[in-house]
Order: sequence, then C-alpha cells, then structure tokens
Amino acid sequence: MSDEDEARRVRQLQEAARTEAHSALLYALMTALAAKGALEQEQFAALRACVMSEIESAEYNLARDPLDRRHMRGWAMEEASRILSLTRV
Repeated sequence: MSDEDEARRVRQLQEAARTEAHSALLYALMTALAAKGALEQEQFAALRACVMSEIESAEYNLARDPLDRRHMRGWAMEEASRILSLTRV
C-alpha cells in the first residue's frame, strides 16, 4: 500500500469515526429531549455543553490517533448512553 493510499485510508477512517460520534451524540441529545418532553433551559444548556465537550474530545483524540478504535461507533454509543443517563431523574 502506497503512502498516498494509507493517507486516504486514514482520512476515511477519521471521517467515518467523526460522523458516527457526532451522530450518536446528537441522537442522544434529541432522545433525551424527547424523553423529557421539554427540558428546563438550564438542563438543556448543561446537556448541550456535555455533548459539545464529547464531540470536541472525539475530534482531539481523532487528530492524535485516527486509528484508535475507541472513537468508532461503539465508543460513541457508550458516550451517548452516558449522556442520556445525565437526564434521568
């Protein structure tokens, strides 16, 4: 595999992981909102901040190690579950 092919493969893995992580985390936010009907403004702000922090963390870790499997779908779904647990009464 040439260096160019390897670089393309890494970019594809980065994009796939980024898309999966963003989708799962944003889905968690939408699910939490639907489950609660309507969150108080403070609750929504806190949940949104948590989601954005997780996305930024995923972006940072992907930039450091694009082949790290923790940032694929399984990791994103675990994080989504953790975020959803924050909304439980």
